[in-house]
Amino acid sequence: MEIINITCLRQKSQRHRPKWVGKLPESWAEKWQLKYCPWVETAEGSWCLQTDRDGCFLPPWREKARELLQQAADGGAKIALSPMAADLPGDILPFATGRKLYPIFGAEAAATGLEAMGKRQEGASFVVADGGEWETEAALAALPGWVNRLGILTDRQPFFVSWQERFLEERGLVVEVFSSVGYGVFREADVVLSCAKGNGAMAYALAEGAVFLDLVGNGTVTESIALRRADVLAADGFFFGNQKEMEAGALTEARTYCENQMFRAYFDAPGAEKAAEAKAGLGQLCPVGFLLGGKRRKIPKKQG
Repeated sequence: MEIINITCLRQKSQRHRPKWVGKLPESWAEKWQLKYCPWVETAEGSWCLQTDRDGCFLPPWREKARELLQQAADGGAKIALSPMAADLPGDILPFATGRKLYPIFGAEAAATGLEAMGKRQEGASFVVADGGEWETEAALAALPGWVNRLGILTDRQPFFVSWQERFLEERGLVVEVFSSVGYGVFREADVVLSCAKGNGAMAYALAEGAVFLDLVGNGTVTESIALRRADVLAADGFFFGNQKEMEAGALTEARTYCENQMFRAYFDAPGAEKAAEAKAGLGQLCPVGFLLGGKRRKIPKKQG
């Protein structure tokens, strides 16, 4: 078992325990639960903590989550999946969320969206919105060769001079670097790959029929764009798959982590060069659908 999946209860009333425990005073019942049945295996490799989401924040249950993760690691687990990944101890096993996979497949996902909206990827103009972290460079390093119109939205223009020089030398591609969503390159972009942590003004500046892919989990802004701009494909996650199966990004990321050494090196220490190397070894992966807030995202109707 290389992957462990950890969930919790929607309600504490769903706990697995003898009926007589439910008749005890609440504090006693809680002590019994923590000592004798803190988690239940619901399927192979899947475990459910016997508390609700609020309980996961409490020290006793966080300790039980730690024990469960340590037990899984001792049993050979390499990575964990959980909808509460941000709330669980992260120093025992890494958690797969899809956020290491999304930056290096942003352009391919955008191409899927463009095609579904009746547009061609050739000639599409791309903008990478900088968030000041590793995701921006990973997204740039992993851009496929067919991207031939590119801009970078950032408030640290000097940092990207080396990237401008690199794209010009290696691809003959002139990259415009700018700081405002009001700039023409942004307002005319067919695709925005966003690594920005927040910029609500994007909703009003996106071109009609654009593809907006949030690569870093900036859910509030992305959902706002989806609500205000019915013509825009706004998503914060992808599906990966083929004709036989379709998987959400977190599960694909976990499996890839276990199977691919170069991706594992990038996952553990993300950076531009490792992102490019990992991407080169994952040519079989293909984004085929979109997520928004953990649910399937419908693609707007074809334009024109």
